[in-house]
Amino acid sequence: MSLDSLLDHGLPFNPAPNQESRNSLAEKPHEPTLEVRSVPKATITQQDVLIFLRTLPAESIDLIITDPAYSGMNQHLLLGRGRIVGNYQEKGENRWFEEFHDTPENYGQFLSECKRVLKNDRHLFLMFDSFSMLSLGAMVRDFFNVKNIITWDKVNIGMGHYFRRQTEFILFASKGKRPVTRRDIPDIWKNQKDLPAVLSDAKDR
Repeated sequence: MSLDSLLDHGLPFNPAPNQESRNSLAEKPHEPTLEVRSVPKATITQQDVLIFLRTLPAESIDLIITDPAYSGMNQHLLLGRGRIVGNYQEKGENRWFEEFHDTPENYGQFLSECKRVLKNDRHLFLMFDSFSMLSLGAMVRDFFNVKNIITWDKVNIGMGHYFRRQTEFILFASKGKRPVTRRDIPDIWKNQKDLPAVLSDAKDR
């Protein structure tokens, strides 16, 4: 469900805190979650990711699928006419929250928390664009066993400066050893039919 859909349902929106306020907010009780009734068995929480992860018990998560913000991509948007995500709020648009700055320091903290909360012998799917894959992808090996890089073919062409984008990358890794149950899934995904087969590996056998 998109952020616009959440707001249309009358759910409150709290912008993410900046880096300076993370330490003080981490000491406060966990904020109430936002339950979305239209999504069965799902709870959506809007909160700074590092603060949220610190509230979770160690080894309590079966599967992590995450699409962190790509602050590196915004630097390249300056070459064209694209708008920078972090500047939307300056135009009075309150539906946008502060960008997660994927510096090596922040990313290291993020990956460390992901490793802590993920159960042993479980999987991680981490999405990258081409810029962040080059600058930050190698860090994942310090925390997880990297197994493969999946190419997500979005079919429809997107924006781009030199070549227009049609793909995104998903780094597939594990904490410990956990084989996949199916061997017929390719490393190029083109539509949603591949996703249920992959996620079925997250279930306890």
